Amino acid sequence: MTSQATELTRRYADLLRAANRSERTIDNYLYSLKGFDRFLGERPLGEATPQDILGYQVDVAARGLSDSTIRVATYSLRGFLRDVLGRSDWDHARLPKARRAKRLPEVLGAEEVEAILAAAPTPKYRAAFMLCYGSGLRTEEVLHLEPRHVDGERMVIRVERGKGQRIAR
Repeated sequence: MTSQATELTRRYADLLRAANRSERTIDNYLYSLKGFDRFLGERPLGEATPQDILGYQVDVAARGLSDSTIRVATYSLRGFLRDVLGRSDWDHARLPKARRAKRLPEVLGAEEVEAILAAAPTPKYRAAFMLCYGSGLRTEEVLHLEPRHVDGERMVIRVERGKGQRIAR
């Protein structure tokens, strides 16, 4: 990565932090930007065009990466061109978005659920596993639960540190 690319990447990271993006989102966006820089080869990152992003989308898809990987790369690069390079001479919304694959959730059999619960080293872990599976909460959401978040009377759990730091019930 050239010194110009390093400086542009730092500026983009600062902008993402100022926009209060999660560290995971920042890491994913910067990872996409580094891959895009490699894709451009000798061409400077600061001279990237929307056509380059389209080419990168095709390249990522040809490598068999998922639709969500292409989508993250598209959002990352669209923001980079708009916010860091100040490119306002084209319509950002016109970049195609990878379609989302429609997948049905995998439902575990009773034996599989029992095996997971039996593997819990302590009752605390068993309760966390049961909560994850029974409620559909993400691991991070269960890890940040506190007793005050559970309303046993109404059978409601308040998730305050969910994905994207959204508050959900």
